[in-house]
Amino acid sequence: MSFIRKRFKVLSSLLLVLIISITCVTPAFAADPDTWEAVASMATARSQFCSAVVNGNIYVFGGMSGSAVTNTVEEYNPTTDTWTTKAPLPVACKDSEATVINGKVYIVGGGGSNGYGIHAIFIYDPTTDSYTTKNLSTGGYRHQVAVVDGKIYVIGGEDTAGEKTNVVEVYDPIAGTCANVAPMNIARFNFAVAVVNGKIYAIGGNTNTDAAINSVEVYDPTTNTWTTKAPMNSVRTMHEVAVLNDKIYAVGGQTASANLDSVEVYDPVTNTWTIKAPMLKQKAAFPLIVVNGNIFVFSGYLDMSAVEQYNPETNLWTAKASMLHCRYLSQEVVLNNAIYAIGGTETGYASSVINSVEKYALPAILPAAPTGLTAIASDAKVDLTWGAVTEATSYNVYRSTTSGGTYTKIADNVTGTTYTDSSVTNGTTYYYVVTAVSTGGESANSNEVSATPNKAEAGFAILDIYMVDGTLKEYDLTMAKVNEFIEWYDQRAAGTGKSYFIIEKTYNKGPFKVRKDYIIFDKIKDFEVNQYD
Repeated sequence: MSFIRKRFKVLSSLLLVLIISITCVTPAFAADPDTWEAVASMATARSQFCSAVVNGNIYVFGGMSGSAVTNTVEEYNPTTDTWTTKAPLPVACKDSEATVINGKVYIVGGGGSNGYGIHAIFIYDPTTDSYTTKNLSTGGYRHQVAVVDGKIYVIGGEDTAGEKTNVVEVYDPIAGTCANVAPMNIARFNFAVAVVNGKIYAIGGNTNTDAAINSVEVYDPTTNTWTTKAPMNSVRTMHEVAVLNDKIYAVGGQTASANLDSVEVYDPVTNTWTIKAPMLKQKAAFPLIVVNGNIFVFSGYLDMSAVEQYNPETNLWTAKASMLHCRYLSQEVVLNNAIYAIGGTETGYASSVINSVEKYALPAILPAAPTGLTAIASDAKVDLTWGAVTEATSYNVYRSTTSGGTYTKIADNVTGTTYTDSSVTNGTTYYYVVTAVSTGGESANSNEVSATPNKAEAGFAILDIYMVDGTLKEYDLTMAKVNEFIEWYDQRAAGTGKSYFIIEKTYNKGPFKVRKDYIIFDKIKDFEVNQYD
């Protein structure tokens, strides 16, 4: 399972103008997979904080606690459903960006107690519960962070004096050094970034005149250059972006006078933007995550408990169960196939900051079906082999005496990709399928294969294999091995099984322990069997 957690920035002056009405609907739901459940609350109520997942635990850093900026840090253990206070940040900060590299959390910039940007990266090591500080040349506030090739790029935002900036810095965790690289063409804040094929895209936001823009530019680390790209169809600030299949989705946000429900997708190959289905509700300054190939969006200050899901294959938005609490300026984190909604404010005002946390269980993701199943029959047994499934923890083997089933499970919890069925009768044809098993459940059936075990044929044979390049390979084998070769050849000709057959040589070994020939199917022209006693 893959996911992307996105941060958002707040332009308070615009919020006061654009908030027309705030609704919070928290309906009761019957027991259903599409529901939220309360879990343990944080010790400190907070909003405008950052979060990270390390070693299966959730960490929250800083933020606003009421009207004060805080430096408190907490760790959530989903196994025990408990929060633990950790070492505080070196300084109090809000709206920081957090990213994880090699088990360490990099908390980048943010706004300090004085309201201006913090020109530092705080590196948190969970194993020692301690921090290392690296200074930036300018403050990072309402900025963005991107990671390319293990390096952290700190882009734009506001400096320590509150001035808008186009400055870009890169931090190398291995070298422990910060360096300025080429600046953006436009100073911007409240924008979004996306990384596609090692390049960083800066999208929309506000300029140093506070005007919302639709401009897009891309940074190539290999050439240290920014290049202007096709603009979005709409100006956007306080929007979010998501990357799916190497395309960038720009979602929601606001113009100078209105919130947006519109969505558009950028194709870097064609340098074009295409309008997609709009969200069900207008949203700006909202959390967005990508999980299992779908986009989830949360709250937004016009409906702070709402959740929507977008399927890029169907181009449809679907309303999901509302959160138990209204949440604005919260964090949404994916862990163990569940979404955790953490903290925030219930009304958009500092006085309504909350410490509550709730959990949304995602639908189980089934593993892929195994492929390449083959069956080789011999005397009173059938040997099965199939391709590995990445997410599988084990496999089940099914058998029938009728093509297409009904199948009976003959083995479960098989941890490898081979199985020998010895409970067979010679002369009977058996049909097999295999399924993969993971924490998400059991996959669909693999391809079906058949095999008919028979008593080993007596005698020997010379197997002559004529290759397409004109060479001849000759082997003196038992008839059992020859029949195994023929069965493999027939299965491969039918489109299943391995692309090669192994024949171990028992002669002319010389100094070698084992000599094997790998016969490649598509290199065979024809073959001949000359049996003898």
